[in-house]
Amino acid sequence: MASPQPTEVPGMEKSLEEMHTRILELQSLCSLLQESKEEAVRTLQRKICDLQARVQAQEEQHEEAQKAKEADIEKLNQALCLRYKNEKELQEVIQQQNEKILEQIDKSGELISLREEVTQLTRSLRRAETETKVLQETLAGQLDPNCQPMATNWIQEKVWLSQEVDKLRVMFLEMKNEKEKLMVKFQSHRNILEENLRRSDKELKKLDDIVQHIYETLLSIPEVVRGCKELQELLEFLS
Repeated sequence: MASPQPTEVPGMEKSLEEMHTRILELQSLCSLLQESKEEAVRTLQRKICDLQARVQAQEEQHEEAQKAKEADIEKLNQALCLRYKNEKELQEVIQQQNEKILEQIDKSGELISLREEVTQLTRSLRRAETETKVLQETLAGQLDPNCQPMATNWIQEKVWLSQEVDKLRVMFLEMKNEKEKLMVKFQSHRNILEENLRRSDKELKKLDDIVQHIYETLLSIPEVVRGCKELQELLEFLS
């Protein structure tokens, strides 16, 4: 068997050295690639964790916002129900007040009629008093000691007229007292009506404030309103 030539040995050794060097370079490159890959994986994992945290935070924020919107809608529904209830009660109060006012108008007409009757009675009383005075003067000139029948008739008529005057005076006083009572009652009803009217105005002011608050709340949550047909109709109704 022929032995290698001396010139071939150094060339082979050189090739082996070059191969060893390349192997080392490849190993180093593989190590760098492995480290780069691991770093990329770690970076990607961090990004994924950050994204997951952001998604979770956004979901929680969205859930809280949704709960807040649902709470606002519930408040709006309650306020709307309260408004309808107050409107119904106010309509009933107004109807009652209208009935009382009409009743008071009737009583006012009765008071006017009573006042006219008192005036007529006063005139009759004065006329009767005048007639009585005239009769007294006439009787004073006609009566004599023998007391003729005509004089007796005059005395009877005088007594009758005096009685009528007393009756008219009593009726006049009764009418006057009744008038005063009606005036007191009328003033009392008037005070009650004015107080009820003031309360009605106050309730109307409260209702207007509630409606304005609902309207402003709906304007402040346009996204919620766009997603709810009932709220859109309510906003159009309040506009």
